[in-house]
Amino acid sequence: MRISDNVQLIEGTMANCYYLKVNENNILVDSGTKSSAKKIIRFFEALGISPNIVLITHDHPDHIGGLSMIFDRFKPQIYANKIEIPTIQGKERMHTAGTFMSKVVGGLMKSMPVQDVFSIDELKIKDLSVVETPGHTAGSTSFFYEPERMMFVGDAVVVHNGELSINKQFTADMNEAKKSEEKIRSYSPVTILPGHGKPLKI
Repeated sequence: MRISDNVQLIEGTMANCYYLKVNENNILVDSGTKSSAKKIIRFFEALGISPNIVLITHDHPDHIGGLSMIFDRFKPQIYANKIEIPTIQGKERMHTAGTFMSKVVGGLMKSMPVQDVFSIDELKIKDLSVVETPGHTAGSTSFFYEPERMMFVGDAVVVHNGELSINKQFTADMNEAKKSEEKIRSYSPVTILPGHGKPLKI
């Protein structure tokens, strides 16, 4: 689904994944579940391009599950919060929110590790800035595309019934999550591109 000239929602993935064109960079934001990987690969192949950068908002399996297959196919540079790189590399287990559902999903959904991951501290792309939005996970990160005032928020907030909210079932620290929601809202006017729910302008 085309959101703007430079942003598309890749349809058919469990958690929303986005294609962002910034200058010469073809950027994938999040990589969906393991079962989403083939859809994402087909999306880029249909466009006749390869993503050269993947941005990870957080380390939950519905956002990093397809990463291994996508990396094997395209060999992009991957960026994530340094707090969560050990999980992506398979060196640490995913930290769940502690709720029953979070533990169940964390136990059932597995991700193949990927070793070549860079810290978002090293990310230098004109017009794209990193916004730290912890709470959902300790290293939850959003990405602000300034020219079109769009923010890719992962699950820092979700969009439910046309409103921003916090998914309490899967959020590790509600106090931090509420502060991050306030930070996100402070960018208004901005179009929120969530990991779950439809894009929303606030």
